[in-house]
Amino acid sequence: MCSSDLDERGWEDVPERERWGVQPAVVAETLAEVETETAAARNQGLFVRHAYQLDADDQGLRIVSTVRNESKDPRTVEVSDQWTQFARQGEIGRIRWADAQDPADKAGYATAFLPTPDGTPLPETVLLEAGQERQIQRYLAVGRSPAEAAGIVAAQLGPVGTLRASLKDRSGKPVTSGRIDILWGTNTVPAYTDAAGVVELTLPPGNYQCTGRDMGRGEVIEEARIDAGKSQTLSFTFGPASRIAFDVLDANRHPIPCKVQFRGVEGTPTP
Repeated sequence: MCSSDLDERGWEDVPERERWGVQPAVVAETLAEVETETAAARNQGLFVRHAYQLDADDQGLRIVSTVRNESKDPRTVEVSDQWTQFARQGEIGRIRWADAQDPADKAGYATAFLPTPDGTPLPETVLLEAGQERQIQRYLAVGRSPAEAAGIVAAQLGPVGTLRASLKDRSGKPVTSGRIDILWGTNTVPAYTDAAGVVELTLPPGNYQCTGRDMGRGEVIEEARIDAGKSQTLSFTFGPASRIAFDVLDANRHPIPCKVQFRGVEGTPTP
């Protein structure tokens, strides 16, 4: 599965060319499931079934993998996934997140292996004796930003609270092109604003440094305290955006098409 093809559109809104021959299957009133299988004969003695489950009341995709050793010898199974072709990604404890290839798309992805029934985290490798079977569950979320997706996954792992932040300029106009960089553990995870200049997501309990940013404006830093089951509200007020206006003319002072590149010098980062 290519996670860059996942978004929050309804199935009826996905073009036929993007469906890749997959059809949804409804197995309960509120649950849709698609299964794939790999026969043991084609997989060095390991039978593998993946069930992709989407619940109407859920915000992510639950992937239930069943691995069965049908060989005569013990087999070691690696419990791992791979992100590919993402420009920006990171890990927050057990949660892995990634940004869309183009941040202007305002989309993000996050995933985590879910604990075993007794609550213990999955090991990196699982030993299966001959005939033994093991079920492994992971959760994959798609959000309007990496931080939103990671928050959806975090809710599957433990208690969370809600952060709601608004980004505005001094006149009260929403800053719809901005973002909040959330210091989450040792990771800085971006959260993008919606059309009203608002960011809303869930986070595990704790203290977070939140830095509001928008192109051409100075950054604004706020602190958030998140408590389980409660909501925290922040407001970011930005100064005016800097602008540059110029004309490009030929020798006869006629406008000509051109490409302008801005590069930072003397320690200034390139935008």
